[in-house]
This record gives sequence, C-alpha cells and structure tokens, in this order.
Amino acid sequence: MIHFIKRNWEAKRRGEMRTRTSESWCGKVFSLSPVLLVTLSLLVLAGCQQKMAKQPSFRPLEGDSFFDDGRASRPWVEGTVYVGKRPPFSPIMTGLTPEGQKFEPRVNEAAIPAGAPDDVKNYVDAFPFKMTEADLIRGQERFTIYCTPCHSPLGDGKGKIVERGFLKPTSFHPDRKFAEKQKADGILPTSPEYKLPIGYSRGFNRYRLEVPMDEVPVGYIFEVITRGYGGMPSHAEPQITPEDRWRIIAYVRALQLSQSMNLKDLPPKEQEAARKALDEAAKDKAGSKHP
Repeated sequence: MIHFIKRNWEAKRRGEMRTRTSESWCGKVFSLSPVLLVTLSLLVLAGCQQKMAKQPSFRPLEGDSFFDDGRASRPWVEGTVYVGKRPPFSPIMTGLTPEGQKFEPRVNEAAIPAGAPDDVKNYVDAFPFKMTEADLIRGQERFTIYCTPCHSPLGDGKGKIVERGFLKPTSFHPDRKFAEKQKADGILPTSPEYKLPIGYSRGFNRYRLEVPMDEVPVGYIFEVITRGYGGMPSHAEPQITPEDRWRIIAYVRALQLSQSMNLKDLPPKEQEAARKALDEAAKDKAGSKHP
C-alpha cells in the first residue's frame, strides 16, 4: 500500500514538471520579438520558391557569346517577309495602284495624300484573288457581323444603328434618276446647290467627283474598310483580315447586282422564279391593304 502511494506521488510529480517545462517553452516562444517572428516567416516563405523561377530565358538583343560580335541574333535582311505575311504595299494589302500610292504635291493647293479619292485610277478595279462560292459565303458572314448594324442586310444604309440616331452611311445602291435630273438641270458637283445623290461616294465627292457606289473601284471600298471614313471606324486587323475584307467587297457587289438586276439578264429558270416571287409579293401587299 505504501509502495503504491509512493509510486503515484512520483508520477504526479513528474507530470507537474512536464507541464512547467512545456509552459516555460511556450512562454519563451511567444515572448520573442514580433520582428523576429516576421523575419522567420519570410525565410520560410523564401525557401518555398519553385525551381522554375530560376530557369534560363532568352531576351531579345541581349548580349551573347554565340556570335563573334557579341550579339544574340542577327537582324533580318532588308525586304524579308516571313511566311504568311504579305508585303505591305501589295494591292491585296492596300487596294491601291502604284499611282494611288504616290504622294503628289499640287501647285497652289494642299498636297494630296497617298490613297486619296481624287481619281478612280488610284484604286485597283479587280479582286486580287479568284472569288469562289465559299468566298462569297464567308463574305456574307463577315458582312452580317460587321456591316449590317449600320448598312442593313440590303446595304441601303438603314441599319439598326441608324434607327437609334447615329450617322446614316452611304447606300450601296445609287439613285441614278436623281443624279440625271440634276445634270439635266445644269447642277454639277461644283455647283453650290448640288446635292449628293443617294448611293454615290462621299469620298470622291470631296474632290468634286460624282461616282456611284456600284462603279467605284473595289480597291476604294477596301481602303474605306481598312481606314474607316466619317463615322465608320477602321476595320483593319485584328478585326478583319485583308482576305476577309476582299470577300466582304465581293458580297457587296453581289448585293448590288441583286438590287439592280434586270429580269431579262437572268437565265430562264431564275426569270421564272423571280416573276413568281414578285407576283406573290404583290398579292401579299394588295391583301394587306384590303383585309
């Protein structure tokens, strides 16, 4: 019995010593300076840095021992064009002819910048690559995305943006009757009372030229899409690639033909289908007036 009490007392004593030792250790840790604790934390975090942060990397134009002159790379040879990049002055990139790319100062007048619509000869009048049915479908898709909000699906300049008060763009379909009437009345583009007919180029009109939109060179439309005009912003890359701009223009030409094509110029089957569609449209119109 005495042995049991003695052993229990010694065990209790050992437990109290351990408690005091633990409390002493915790007190020492928490009594350390806060600055020291922050320093220790930063050292621990610094040790967690990944090895990827120390990987070697190439920096352009950084000195190197590969070449004798200490350069890391050689500059391109003048005139080099990498694969997939077209020369900047190619017609497919500008829509301009060699004459249109020239800057010609005028005597006693402001200089005419390159690409200005002061002459239709400044722009190419042929597509730089053959247009296929797939190209027209692609052009219609791009036209629907980028052009219809302002120009409308028909290209008559009556898009949804215009309905909300924005500037009305030029129609792609010229009003030749009004233009002929002005000419018959002796009103020329240089006359003060002259009014630009619907569907005539505003750009050429700035230089007192009257050019209907279905007769402007395709290069001029490419220039307008690329640089923008008036309220129309630029649609150059990365928005629309040069090839897609040409496809949009091809679709615009198709729109113009669809709105001004004579029935007699269509093949027989298309003539019959067009007459049938026109008759049905006329009946629907008559029915809506007389319910």
